[in-house]
Parts: sequence; structure tokens; C-alpha cells
Amino acid sequence: MSFPKSQSLFWDRLKRFKEVASSVISRNENDKEIIRSEAINFFVSLEEILENALSFTSWMLFSDHFSKTHFSYSFEDGLNIMVEKLNGAMFGDDEKLELNPKGKNTLFPLITGFGILAKLCESVMIERDKYVKPFENLPHYSRNSELIEFPFRHNIHLLNVNLEDIQKIITLLKNTTIVLETNQVCSIRNRIKHNRIDFPSTEEIVSCCNSINDIINQLEIYGLYPSISNFKRKISDQYDRKISTYLDYRDREINIIRSGRYTPFTLPNDTQFLIIVPALHIGTTTEFLRFRIIEASPYMEVWKGHPAKRL
Repeated sequence: MSFPKSQSLFWDRLKRFKEVASSVISRNENDKEIIRSEAINFFVSLEEILENALSFTSWMLFSDHFSKTHFSYSFEDGLNIMVEKLNGAMFGDDEKLELNPKGKNTLFPLITGFGILAKLCESVMIERDKYVKPFENLPHYSRNSELIEFPFRHNIHLLNVNLEDIQKIITLLKNTTIVLETNQVCSIRNRIKHNRIDFPSTEEIVSCCNSINDIINQLEIYGLYPSISNFKRKISDQYDRKISTYLDYRDREINIIRSGRYTPFTLPNDTQFLIIVPALHIGTTTEFLRFRIIEASPYMEVWKGHPAKRL
């Protein structure tokens, strides 16, 4: 597996779009066409990035990772959960959100979807007792032990997260919708794409690009975009804690300091490739939530839904 090109391509296209829009002073037809040619590819990349982030975050917060996903993510599962949880949600003046489980979703519903996901999180948190796992469904080694903290006591992961972490996530989800709407991202895309007399000014495009830059950067840093990180090394510190270092697609290091408290819980450790979520910690530790990646293949499609063979 290699790093997907989606993110690096997005940043290259954002930089190019902003540079071209800033350098073209007039708004004659030739100049509009120059801007339009850069805008088309850029907004395609933006839609892909937003879709990947929204689907992954929906899946991450509303799945049972201990009992169901086993800390393994596929993009198809993310799309399915996104549609299941968000489709049909009301917003604005009695409008319904419509998202496509096959992907290729457009800018407006994706931008709107982040705010709707935030509201869904808040409503579920009020009814958290409904999602507590029955005692008999807990792993036997955690039922009566004070030595092992079992941090996955709810059927959706959102409710397993400490309040400080989840409030930061909800704030970012809300801000994603607010910032992109305030800076007229959809309007600017439409005014560039179509032959409109109100073609965006340089200032509008630059402001739009800056807001997109800030939001996508935050989504990446928090781990709400499913960035793939590559295992680099493992060491032990003076307290004999295992520290695994991963590199993301920008060669930024992410250190996972293992607490040693979650060995039985099927968390992926030292896997070559991981999706790491630095904004969410496991239980009361500083250990980051993380997932394996499931790559789509004809073989996986044939056996999808069948129980795994026990060796």
C-alpha cells in the first residue's frame, strides 16, 4: 500500500488555484477561462476530501469498534454509515439532506453534512443510557476486574470518548459548515463554473481559499480525515512504555505511546499502515484511537458478510 494521492493533489490544486486567481487582475473572458480551468479540478478535489472526512468521521463516531468493526476501516463502510445517519436530516427552510452511498457527492450537501453530524452527536449524548452495552455483552475479563479498564461500554464510539475530546470534535464539525458557508464556497464555485455576470473577485476567491486551507488542515490534524500513516519505528522509554512512530503523507511524525492497558482489546499495534486519530484518546489514557485499513478487492467482495475462519 502506498499513500493515496488525494491529499497531496488537493493541496497542489489549492495552491495553484489561489496563485492563478491572484495573478489574473482583469475579468475578461480569457482571464475567466484561465481561472475556470484551475477551479474545475480544485473543486473536484475539495469534494473528494470533504466526502472522505465526513464519511470517516460518521463511521468513527457511530460504530461499535470493539464488537463490530474490530478497528478496521473501509471507505465503503464509511459511506454507508454516513448515508444511514445523515440522509433525510432536515436543515434550513424544511430542506432534506441527500447523500449518495456510492460516493461522488457534491459540495453543498457535504458542507451542510458536517453541521448536521454535530447536531446528531449532541442529541445522542443526551440519551447516552440507551446505548450502554448489556453486562453480558462485555468481555469476560473486564466484567469484575478493577485491573482492566474496559473503555468501549457503549454501542457507538461517540459515547466512549471523554467529554473534552468530543466537545472539540463537535466544535470543529460545526465550524467546518459555518466557515465554508460564511466564505461562500458553494456560491464562488457556481459563479466560476457558470457564465455569470457576478464572477468572483480576486478578494473573494483568496478568502475562500484561505478558509478552505484552514478547515482542511484542522480536519487532518485532528484525524477526522482518514489519512494513512506509515510505521517508522518502535522504541521503549525509561518507563518501559512502548512508543510507536508513524509518518503521514507529509512526513510528519505521530507518536503512539501505548499504555499497556488495552492489550486484549484488538487495537492495531505496529501495523505497517494505520489511520490515527490524535484528537480522540482511548479511555482515560493519552493513547490515540487508531484503525487498520481494509482495501477493496474482488476477493473481499465475494466473502463480504461471511464470518472469518478461525484458525
